[in-house]
Amino acid sequence: MIEVDGRAGGQVLRNALGFSALSGKSVKVSNIRVERKNPGLQKQHLAGLNFLASACSAKVKGARVGSRDVTFEPKEFSGGNFVVKIGSAGSTCLVIQSALLPSMLKKTRLRVFGGTDVPFAPPANYLPHVLFSLLRKMNAGFDLEVPSRGYFPKGGGSLVFSSRDVKRLKPLGLSMRGPLREIIIFSHSRGLPSEVSKNMASSAKKKLEGLGPEAEIVFDARDSTETTGCGIEIVGVYENSILGASELGKKGVLAEKIGAVAAEKFLAEHNSNAGVDVHASDQLVSFMSLAKGRSVFSCRLLSPHLLYSIEVAKAFTGTEFSIREENGLFFVSCTGKGFFG
Repeated sequence: MIEVDGRAGGQVLRNALGFSALSGKSVKVSNIRVERKNPGLQKQHLAGLNFLASACSAKVKGARVGSRDVTFEPKEFSGGNFVVKIGSAGSTCLVIQSALLPSMLKKTRLRVFGGTDVPFAPPANYLPHVLFSLLRKMNAGFDLEVPSRGYFPKGGGSLVFSSRDVKRLKPLGLSMRGPLREIIIFSHSRGLPSEVSKNMASSAKKKLEGLGPEAEIVFDARDSTETTGCGIEIVGVYENSILGASELGKKGVLAEKIGAVAAEKFLAEHNSNAGVDVHASDQLVSFMSLAKGRSVFSCRLLSPHLLYSIEVAKAFTGTEFSIREENGLFFVSCTGKGFFG
C-alpha cells in the first residue's frame, strides 16, 4: 500500500485518490489538511472520495467529514454515468479533478452539484478553456458543460464532465508558447445588475490594450434567486499554448477593480513568457508521468501545489522529474512511463 502525507492540502488527496483509482494500487492518505483552520475531509473532498469509491467498488476507511486519515483500496474503474451532490458551495471543479486520471480508462459522465465559481478553486471556465485544451495536446479527451452557475456561499450550480477512453497519452512540449493569437474575456454574474459583468469586462479589456489582438468578450449575466455572485476569466490563446487568469467578485469591491485585478494576473503570466500558467503547472505533471516519452513545460514560479503533485506522481509511477531555472523561468520535465502503451 502506498502511503501519502496529506498535510499539504486537498490537492494531495485528490491526486493520490486519482492515481489509486487509475492504477488499482491501494493508498493511505494521512494527516489530511491537519494544518488548515478546518482540518480533515470537508464535504467537497468527501464527495470526490465517495464518487471514486463507487466507480471502483473500493474498500474505504475514514470516509466522513473531518476525517484526517483515509484508506482507499480500489478494484477496477467502471466508467459510466454518475451524479454527485456536494451539499454545499464546495467546488464542483475540484471534485472533477479527482475524476480526471481514472476517467481516461473508460468513458465517463459525471454531473456535480455545488459551487462552480468559488474561492480557492479553479473557476468553471478554466477547465474547458485552459486545462482541458492543454491536455488535448496529450490526447486526453475531456469536456465540460456549465448548466448552472453557483457562487459562494449558496452554491446551487452544476457542471457536467465527460471523458473518452485514452489509447495513448502523448508527451507534452510547452517550453515556449509562441506569439499571442487571441484573447477571450469571460465575464459572468447571477442575481446582480448586468452592468456588473459589463464593467468587469471593459476594465479588464482596457488594461490588456496593446498586447496585440483585441480581446473578445463573452457575457453571461442572468437573474437568479438561487445564487448571487460574479467572476471574470481571461484566456490567452498562443501559437503553442493557452494561459488563463481569473478573479471572483467580492462584496464591497467595485466591478472595475475585479476586472483590473484579473487583467493584472493575466499580464503577470503573459509578461513572464512562461509556457503554461501557474495553475496549470501542478495539474499537468500527473499526466506527464503517465505519458510515453519526454515532456516539458516552463512556468514562472514553483508553487507548493506543483512540488507536492510531483511527489505524488513519483510515489505512484516512479517517474523522476527534473527542474531547472533559466532566464527567470522554471523548466519542469520528465520521461513518462507510458501507462497507456
